[in-house]
Amino acid sequence: METVLELVIKSLTFPGAKSAALKESKLSVRKGEFIAIKGPAGAGKSLLLHTITGAAMKYEGGVLDGSVILMGNDITELSLPAVSEYVGYMSQEPRNQIVGVTVEEEVAFGMANLCRSRQEIAKRSEEALFFVGLTGLEKRKTTSLSGGQTQRLAFAGILASKAPILLLDQPGAELDERGKREMYALIKKLHREDGVTVIMAADKGVDIAAFADRIVEMENGTIKKETAAADYRASLPYRGGRSPAESAQKKGGTTLVVDDVSFAYKGGAIGCEHISFTARRGNFLAVMGANGGGKTTLLKLLAGLIYPDRGAITVFDRVMTRKSAYALRSKMGFIFQNPDLQIFADTVRDEAAFALSKRPLGEEERACKTTAALHKAGLAGYEDLHPQRLSRGQRRKLAVASALAHDPEIVIADEPTAGLDEGDSRSIMDWLADFCAIGRTVILVSHDLELVASYADRVFLLNRHRLEAQYTRSRFARFAARLMDGGEWYEAV
Repeated sequence: METVLELVIKSLTFPGAKSAALKESKLSVRKGEFIAIKGPAGAGKSLLLHTITGAAMKYEGGVLDGSVILMGNDITELSLPAVSEYVGYMSQEPRNQIVGVTVEEEVAFGMANLCRSRQEIAKRSEEALFFVGLTGLEKRKTTSLSGGQTQRLAFAGILASKAPILLLDQPGAELDERGKREMYALIKKLHREDGVTVIMAADKGVDIAAFADRIVEMENGTIKKETAAADYRASLPYRGGRSPAESAQKKGGTTLVVDDVSFAYKGGAIGCEHISFTARRGNFLAVMGANGGGKTTLLKLLAGLIYPDRGAITVFDRVMTRKSAYALRSKMGFIFQNPDLQIFADTVRDEAAFALSKRPLGEEERACKTTAALHKAGLAGYEDLHPQRLSRGQRRKLAVASALAHDPEIVIADEPTAGLDEGDSRSIMDWLADFCAIGRTVILVSHDLELVASYADRVFLLNRHRLEAQYTRSRFARFAARLMDGGEWYEAV
């Protein structure tokens, strides 16, 4: 069978780096294969994909000792338009590759740059949007889409190009359980029915052996192992978490009250409607629901990043307003769904220490807290590195460290484990559980049913922008099992 990729890496280094980012790795891919890449944050999965496209060398400054032969061509001799004829690439953070103002402009962008005819662009755009379930949203602004819708749109854009090779970086990271299943079903359909070659950094919580032909395992920038799917045994299901007794939570007074809150974006798109609930000290609350249901909007309201059109949010007995927001936010740690929206410092150390710099602490105490936070996040040894030199998974862990280093009273976390493997996810969730154990409040948005069932003591279900149900941990565990077996969110209401 024809070989479409032959990769040999002795080393890939970046200017100023003390060691190679990728090293001693080989990968050969035949036409029509499905290759899944697994490994912890910082293993080099995304960078390997960037190297295959040539972006790591041409646009990121990497120096390659080795070779990448794509469809018989040396990648260093191919222009970006030429690479895009062969490869459809989907970033781990889909918003970073969205350039169109509207959905229809975005899905047409790649084809227009390849000089396809107007008729062909229209036909392929319609087919791609239908394939990913975005028909009817053609005129929507891309900035108004949820994380899951954005991920589907990015996928539609690369499907429309009809490239014979798909490079996918955790394509289900922003999707809920149902959306992730649907995304993988689409990828499987393309692979098996159309013969598309797939090379994919795999998502956590997916039985990848059911899709892939081979699993490539990476660690510390090196391909360590390749296994045929028939012989591959996925990691045991996630079994972390803490029982209420283990958490020894110090329940106390009310920290936050949401009273009949509604919010709509400019243009009339509903963010959330008539939301009411109360949080107390020691609560570990989780918000779940389908993509586009209002989860991220709710968290932004709680953090005072946007303000209700009606109703009120009260934090420590003070109503959240534009005037009070600054003081109230100083008691919070906010973890964005996209870590790159909150990372801005020049070094990992400075990023983790930023919130602490606003506190009346001595230099030694500040340094001690910063070091402890980075160690807990698994980033010890990276202190002097620029954050953008970290992998996306490591940047996510840095965002968590910077949000938690100053010991906030309330932690608001939007998908803090998306894109992380089981071990890293467990570490982050244990860290959040530790906050609850000393009487802090955690409000989490997550699509990970097993994580939520293991950690949260109450679960709120948002459906069509409304809070339709609340569950204790034990009640939610029963619904979670049903959802993981293919049930719909509305069945849990």
